[in-house]
Amino acid sequence: MIPRLKKFLGLVDPEPVLPASASPTAPLQAIPTDGLPAAPQKRAEVLAFIINSLHPYRDEAQADIQGLTLYICCPTAAEEELANVALYTAVPDKFKEEELNRELANHYIRLPRTWTFSIQLVHDHLPDCRFRQGNLGLQLHRTHTATGPASQAIISVLRGQANQAAYIIQPEGQTTLLIGRGFKPALPSGRIRSNDIVFLEKSDPGFDPIAGKENGSVSRSHAKITFDPTKKGFFLFAEEGGLPMSGNKTKIFRADDSVIRVDIMGMGYPLQDGDQIELGGEAALSVTLS
Repeated sequence: MIPRLKKFLGLVDPEPVLPASASPTAPLQAIPTDGLPAAPQKRAEVLAFIINSLHPYRDEAQADIQGLTLYICCPTAAEEELANVALYTAVPDKFKEEELNRELANHYIRLPRTWTFSIQLVHDHLPDCRFRQGNLGLQLHRTHTATGPASQAIISVLRGQANQAAYIIQPEGQTTLLIGRGFKPALPSGRIRSNDIVFLEKSDPGFDPIAGKENGSVSRSHAKITFDPTKKGFFLFAEEGGLPMSGNKTKIFRADDSVIRVDIMGMGYPLQDGDQIELGGEAALSVTLS
């Protein structure tokens, strides 16, 4: 009697509305999880390649590896952009510190405390390197006991926003790297300069305001690194914008904590393995000779 009265007075609860395709007994549909998005998938592929390449070093007390260089062949702009996103190339050392170190530890691969890691994106083909798989290559830089000259220098970005995470200078290839702010800045003389190690300005493509401010203390023509074939070594030169007279400073920090001030125009300061180059007090580069 009471239910009829409630129904007559319109006091009953409304019937639940179901989608046309649903039925009261149909199970809930799970969210599809097939496949990762492109960037995480690429990141997982790179991590697996590195771990598999270093498998012989599993459970060793300490490997003799001084550093790793990862090469990725990116024939198209889309592949290059995917690699940049997947490996966080806009934030130096993020991939190494947040992803690679964890995977190495999980697989009991222990490298020396000071080991270095750099990423090189190439467009045509992979260079000659120890391990290769598809469009990926990995070169191992070992601790050398010989005293012969270094065959290449790897210049990695430690601090500051740059157009790449690392750069290579070789006697057989590009023998000079110009360092400065902006890709093609106009100098006071009117000459247009093409920098190789480019610290990004706000207007440059790839600049990320979230990653930090632009490096205003890096001059448009700050310094250069050159290979000298007669001395068979790599040298740092301060250019006009990287001298104290221009309000900037350029320094080399040695592995033994000594400091060398690069403040004489035209003088080449020899670079050693493990050096760190400070530009204007903000940006910093590391040097690996192999």
